Amino acid sequence: MVFAIVVIAAGVLWGLLARFRAGRDHPERYFGDAGRATSKSYEITPRTLRCAELAAAPRLEGTLADPCWATATRLDEFVMLGSLEPVAEGTEVLLGRRDDVLYVAFRLESTPGAKGSRETAATATTGKSADAEDDFAAALQLYFSPRFDHTEFLRIDIEEEGRTRLVTGNLLRGELPVDRRLESHEWKRGTSLPCEVTRQGSTWTGELAIPVSALGVEGHWPHAHWGFNVVRPAPPGATTTAGIAWQAATGESDVAPIEFGMLRFADSPLEVTELDFGQPVWGENQLGLTLTNVSDGTLSLRIAARVVLPIEEQVVAADTVDVQVPSGASQSVGVPYRLSWRGRWPIHAEYCQRLHLKITAADSGEPLYTASFPFGFDVGLIAEERYGEPSETENPPPDAADFVARKRAYLLGRLPRFERRRGQADDEFPLILAASDESVEFDLMQPGVMQAMADWLYDRYDNDLDRLLGAMFFVHQRTVTRHSRISHALNPLSVIRSGGGLDDDRVGALAGLLSLMKRGESDQPYRCTCLSTGGHVVCGVAAVAEPQGVDDYYVLDPDVGVFYLTKDNTQLATLGELRRDRELSTRMHFNNVRHGREFYFRNEQITSYDGEQRRLWPPGAPAR
Repeated sequence: MVFAIVVIAAGVLWGLLARFRAGRDHPERYFGDAGRATSKSYEITPRTLRCAELAAAPRLEGTLADPCWATATRLDEFVMLGSLEPVAEGTEVLLGRRDDVLYVAFRLESTPGAKGSRETAATATTGKSADAEDDFAAALQLYFSPRFDHTEFLRIDIEEEGRTRLVTGNLLRGELPVDRRLESHEWKRGTSLPCEVTRQGSTWTGELAIPVSALGVEGHWPHAHWGFNVVRPAPPGATTTAGIAWQAATGESDVAPIEFGMLRFADSPLEVTELDFGQPVWGENQLGLTLTNVSDGTLSLRIAARVVLPIEEQVVAADTVDVQVPSGASQSVGVPYRLSWRGRWPIHAEYCQRLHLKITAADSGEPLYTASFPFGFDVGLIAEERYGEPSETENPPPDAADFVARKRAYLLGRLPRFERRRGQADDEFPLILAASDESVEFDLMQPGVMQAMADWLYDRYDNDLDRLLGAMFFVHQRTVTRHSRISHALNPLSVIRSGGGLDDDRVGALAGLLSLMKRGESDQPYRCTCLSTGGHVVCGVAAVAEPQGVDDYYVLDPDVGVFYLTKDNTQLATLGELRRDRELSTRMHFNNVRHGREFYFRNEQITSYDGEQRRLWPPGAPAR
């Protein structure tokens, strides 16, 4: 037994090392398009399920004998996880609702290798007692994402003896037992879900009641659209039997919230068959909807798209659109919405912004459709900056109204949007950065390309403040670097070649550029360092010739795309100024609690800029 565990552990370790080497030596091959900006449309009609309303609340006896189950919604089309092959029979799940309670019933045939009892299976696989929490072996899993945000989910595990376990999880953080972490939903510690099961031979049946209040759903929940899935995991210890799911993922994860199906509850005269976000950008956007009227009369609708921030809500003044759709007709509608760059924290899903869509009857206000969709890095939709759109052609004066937003628009408008291209026909990776307007091109494999980029950035702006900020936004552009888990061992130019990295990688890329950019009319380059604020790394640029400590460094954040100015808007704020005046950071962040406060209470650590000591990629490529 011990020998087998050692062999398995060695195999897992070897596999992880192989994956690390693959990512280290060939970042684009290993990471592919992870973290890249995406344009996405949601097709609403495929794999959508409507939960039927039951004539009466069923008696929970575990027999499925109550007549009300005859009108329940039936799930019996499952596929194998991994292969996606259809499963002919052996699993049947029924869904129904009554008042504010969801009812679930199931009839399952035991599969080869399934456990005969909880005790024998738990003892055989773990060697521990059957009462231990680790021995819980779910035979059926119900996934709910009530806000259809594709990041958070609630899961109910059911074992064959009828025990239930509640799990809340997050696509970026994984699963956590509900009594350890509540996340945003109101699962209560000790919540009891009535569940009854019976067993006859190889068939076992069960019935479960789920109070909607336990799911933390607010408002008109019957009209909402939820992310939903049902999974039957592989039995413990099985080597030939794979799990099955109603909606299987197509990626590496067996069950990914981003690939849930959709669960509806109420019949509606309106069908939303497609949502097209186009390419979302920070600022004004247009949401495209395709609506179908399945009723006998004309529908007068009011459509609202509202962006929800973690701290507060922002609503565009013109976010409501009224439209009439004739009976049996389909109509395309454009609805404006705004994504605010302020306060976004793109690394963790709970700080992402969400777009909430609500369609009501214009005369009565009756809700007909509600759903919520995420915006953030590596999940759902990814919003882009407005590079190369000169909406602010003049550099705003320091006393201008909305100076920060106007300055940002001016800086981004001066930078073209870059594309990645391959050079020679046999080049394996796109190692040429080319402006989409064809104004400039950088071959990342040519010696001196870092100096060429630094000189080009210097000439784009006519003052040192804008040059520093322009360099930061250049590194922040997602085709130059994107937030992805590429090896931290790369030097600044190699980070740009690979096209991505975490916060300290992007800081290194910015420091590498600024160390080659002259300050003002002198030939002296900028002196840079990496500032660790506790859980995050930002770029420190020396504000004086001989800095005495962290307080003498300007703060730039190329990972989030944020800079900090003094109150007169004439220069960057130093870390010391940020410590003394919190308002300097709250101007840039709604969520000052989770990000801005790190400037005041967290580690005061300087990590020296050592870009020249890091490894090169591809091997043998020029260092600068």
